[in-house]
Amino acid sequence: MPQHLNSRHDAALRECESIALQFMAHFDARNYEEAAKLFAPDGIWHRADISIRGREDFLKHMGARPPGIFVRHVITNLLARRTDQETIRVDSYVTVYRHDFAGDPVLPATLHSPDVVGRYTDVFRQVGGNWLLQEKSVSIDFKR
Repeated sequence: MPQHLNSRHDAALRECESIALQFMAHFDARNYEEAAKLFAPDGIWHRADISIRGREDFLKHMGARPPGIFVRHVITNLLARRTDQETIRVDSYVTVYRHDFAGDPVLPATLHSPDVVGRYTDVFRQVGGNWLLQEKSVSIDFKR
């Protein structure tokens, strides 16, 4: 493969890895509007408790989250690969810490063992020249 094509390919893989991290960083910070911009309009997020379909459904579910839920995702071992010209898959490990406050979070939160350790599979596709999260799923390996 010519070097310039390989560089573009590598850049797209790195961009999708970055978007996977940005999406969860916005989620953790409760910046749901910003997270939604990274989610495909018809994207789907297969969570352990529910499947969220599309940006509107995402914003509806996130808006209903109690303010006392304080969560942090530690995402490692990202591995991106192109499945076809318009699709990139990013696999990663995830460790989730969660603390439920009665009201708004008061930091620092009490540190407990992780709630969940597992794997994310994020599938990205190009929409209007931008890579967006089309499908997100989780496999839980350990749970508190």
